[in-house]
Amino acid sequence: MGKNREGPQGCLLYTQSLKMLSYLNDDQAGRVIKAAVGYFLTGELPELEDQAERMVCEALRDNVDRSLERYREICDRNRRNRNRSRLAAGEYYVLPDGEPD
Repeated sequence: MGKNREGPQGCLLYTQSLKMLSYLNDDQAGRVIKAAVGYFLTGELPELEDQAERMVCEALRDNVDRSLERYREICDRNRRNRNRSRLAAGEYYVLPDGEPD
């Protein structure tokens, strides 16, 4: 059985956010990435003084939020499927009419 761990193992970074990140210089990009990592790990987003850094960081924050939402949806679906498949010995599940096998 797998490890019990709350939350996903990682998150997706979408192309638009990565493009925005590429416009920053190395120092700015480093601060933004560290801020996004902190947000992923703790849920807290540090205050960034530079406007460009804030804009890119907000995009990365949205990526993290979308990834977390998708993770929760998958967990909910898997939980429903797992609970639905727990039948007593000799029982079987019958699909409602109109549903594919």
